[in-house]
Amino acid sequence: MFAALKRLIQRSSWQYSGDKYYGQLARKYQKKREKKKWWHLENKVVRDCLHNLPDGITVLDVPFGTGRFVPFYLEKNMRVYGLDASTEMLGAARELLGKDFDQCETVVGDAARLPYTDDFADLVVCFRFLQSIIPFRVVVKVLKEFHRVTRTYALLEMKVRHNDLRNSSFPGPNRAIRDSLKLDDIRALLDDAGFEIVNVLPISRRKTHALSAFLCRKR
Repeated sequence: MFAALKRLIQRSSWQYSGDKYYGQLARKYQKKREKKKWWHLENKVVRDCLHNLPDGITVLDVPFGTGRFVPFYLEKNMRVYGLDASTEMLGAARELLGKDFDQCETVVGDAARLPYTDDFADLVVCFRFLQSIIPFRVVVKVLKEFHRVTRTYALLEMKVRHNDLRNSSFPGPNRAIRDSLKLDDIRALLDDAGFEIVNVLPISRRKTHALSAFLCRKR
């Protein structure tokens, strides 16, 4: 299945920007989303997950966005690195985080071509990106990059299609995953990237899917 998918991905010439949050969208991003219940549920899941990981480790947050998880990282005395495709989002993060931003090393870059060495971080965190921002062919590349740069863990947000729904399938290479994959599909996708799932942390549930965070370990 994945061999055929990779051939299809290699033939695709579709280009992507990697992020759409520039200008006014970047400046209003966090203020708008703080009103959403799921925003606070995500924060709780990340904070709870970090609580069970060692203090003082290195974390790489991709995409860094407004740095919403930075206070949780600093609570654990983590060394914080972040990458985002949008200069404006990093500017919004600087404004929102204040002096905490100065404790982070951030760069503008491409999640599919991370400017970090192998085994750079102990933990890679990725929320609100894999399921909707980038097409499936790029998701495959990004997961491989996460596997390359993490030494141990990745915490990844995905939508899990409910088992009682009939259809589930891998999307075309130029389409976003959204809620198309069931748990076994996600497990296969992560396994192909070199990860094993340690824990699935539910965030919220909707009619077609559950939004969940996957704590994964590098094989």
